[in-house]
Amino acid sequence: MTAEDKAARLARQNSGAREARLAFKDFHRVLNARQLIPEQCYRPSHASFQVVMWVNQIIGMILSRNYYPLPTFLVHASRALEQARDEAVSQSYRRVVRAYLGQVAYFLGTYDCFGDEAEAYRARIPRELLEMGQQAVPVDVGAIKGEF
Repeated sequence: MTAEDKAARLARQNSGAREARLAFKDFHRVLNARQLIPEQCYRPSHASFQVVMWVNQIIGMILSRNYYPLPTFLVHASRALEQARDEAVSQSYRRVVRAYLGQVAYFLGTYDCFGDEAEAYRARIPRELLEMGQQAVPVDVGAIKGEF
């Protein structure tokens, strides 16, 4: 890789990446908020437990900046979200999760997170999540007050 290639790669990596990572902070403030996630979703027997588990794995990878497992985790989280029951009690939570998964896919697909293996890793990200584009916490849940 030439010095010019490295400079272009660094520019792609940094241009807007900081702002995209800041969006994660907004999501992380609410994704496990007591006011948003129904208590029963933390029970292994509940249909939404798998969603909670995969979302929290993704949060951990984002916080540690270990992006390599994320395409696989996005597949699992997306499937779990599709399989979760459409219950009124978890509707807001599922909406925030969907936006979060879209933001993670946007970040991974837009910025240079995978180095020389970028194409192979991007190809693993669910297309429907990539197509969502940049996301933010839905306005009506962004104002959740609590102990964050």
